[in-house]
Amino acid sequence: PKVSGSTQRSAENRLRKAGDKIEAKRREIEDLNADLEDEVRAIRRKWDEAASQVDEIEIGLESDDIDVRDIRVVWIRK
Repeated sequence: PKVSGSTQRSAENRLRKAGDKIEAKRREIEDLNADLEDEVRAIRRKWDEAASQVDEIEIGLESDDIDVRDIRVVWIRK
């Protein structure tokens, strides 16, 4: 079937607009991914610094070797 010139131009225009929308969304996703990576790096830096300030101590097996002055909960990722 033969397609008129205006119909073809209209279809090409719709196709171009759809392609532009796809490209805009792709850029938006890339920007969001970059923002997410920045946030993750900032969180890692924060917790790496906190982890570097943790002091490990060895506690003997005898009960009189233990002197509890402060209690804290620490989570260490493996």
